[in-house]
Amino acid sequence: MATLVAPLIAGLAADGAPRDALADPAKLIKLLRSLRVGVATIEFGSRWELEAAGMVLDWSRFPPRPVAGVPAREPVGARAPQVLAAIRALRRGKALAAASVTGPVTATAEVAAASAPAPGVAAERRHDARPVVLAAARALCEAGAKLVWIVEDSEWAPRDAAPLQPLVATIRAAGAVPALHLSGEADAWLEPVKRLRQAVPCFDPARSPALARELTRRPFGVLAAPGERPHPLAADAALVAHDGELAGRVGADTLRAAVRALRR
Repeated sequence: MATLVAPLIAGLAADGAPRDALADPAKLIKLLRSLRVGVATIEFGSRWELEAAGMVLDWSRFPPRPVAGVPAREPVGARAPQVLAAIRALRRGKALAAASVTGPVTATAEVAAASAPAPGVAAERRHDARPVVLAAARALCEAGAKLVWIVEDSEWAPRDAAPLQPLVATIRAAGAVPALHLSGEADAWLEPVKRLRQAVPCFDPARSPALARELTRRPFGVLAAPGERPHPLAADAALVAHDGELAGRVGADTLRAAVRALRR
């Protein structure tokens, strides 16, 4: 099976304004199709589902972080209609239509840090972002996404796979691929990821050698920094992608070069 190239350029393609990446979905879709990549990601790491569920995001840096609010269960506001419309427009193309959801471990931690106390509601329930993430993933799959990025913070590894199992199972049941994106030093995730057999773990083998030793006997993905040659294990990978959204890291004029580097 050929390795799929999955550049993470949606925010960069919006001329350095990732919040507006879907202001003109047709422009973004045209660009993604022109790159002739295996996976067309129309949004990555922007916490769209938390914003759509009522959280206020701080856009002074990317990726944005929630700073206020208590999330509703259904992410239907803000950019959600644009994200889903773009997926629908891409689903008949040759590339796999993709978008991300914030990983449930990361989302719950960020919501806990940003949410105001809610009288009469236990903190454990108030801060649990898993229903929001699950609903967002289900909506992406219903719209036609064939790959859903689960974006977790590599430093916040859970003790076991329990927080992610319902999400991975839901994506698989919908006929899509759950790709767990773990940038940086991610070896702390080894034990939970070993139990997430249905997910495709994506990591940088040079920075996560334990993951490389243990997980390359199953489908996996290799992550690379913009412009860098992917690790040699990319030759055997199911996916090759960037280690994060390129917005704020490279200029729009080097976008195509960043995509070409993934193919080397």
